[in-house]
Amino acid sequence: MAITWTTAELEAIQKQTLGDLRPSYYSITSKSYIQISSDFEGYLILQSADDKQKVLTWMTDVNKINNDKTDQNELLNRFMAVRSDDVAARITELDDKLDEYSNMQADLITDGKDPSRYGDIIELSLMVNTISRPIDNLNLQREQAFHEQNMIQVITDAVRSEQVNDDTTKELTSWQTIMSTYKGQTAQSTSTVGLPTKGGLF
Repeated sequence: MAITWTTAELEAIQKQTLGDLRPSYYSITSKSYIQISSDFEGYLILQSADDKQKVLTWMTDVNKINNDKTDQNELLNRFMAVRSDDVAARITELDDKLDEYSNMQADLITDGKDPSRYGDIIELSLMVNTISRPIDNLNLQREQAFHEQNMIQVITDAVRSEQVNDDTTKELTSWQTIMSTYKGQTAQSTSTVGLPTKGGLF
């Protein structure tokens, strides 16, 4: 549904409209340029020149941020890769140690057939309690390493989604062009808001 502009707004839009020559933005999804709608053109024309300049200034900043981010992301990717390898090695080491304890404990308390045969030997229970004290700490380290591994994956995925490439550059540049195409409204050109009209421009 087209936007209903006031009479004053229509008059302002008619002074700057490009009609069928409206500019286009680059769509990353379709990998093509798509012409802006007449509604968006009207919106851009009615915005104040000062507000549009703020947007253009920010877009310039985004360009700088993107350039910096490219180098930062490369370093972050390398750092995350090293951490990922380190965590994976730590998890493997902890799993091996925990498996070693489980196998040893099973051999201690069972004769291979009856798992409860030696359950009443007090000294055996005391000894098992003594040698099992580090297990809680090892399990805690394993849990921490597991969560760190997940965190690394989340950060890595986020960095990949923020990659600056030719498409993202085209996208930003196209919006800069569109914003620059329409000068917008200055204090002198701002008109008093009139009555709504249902008529369209195009």
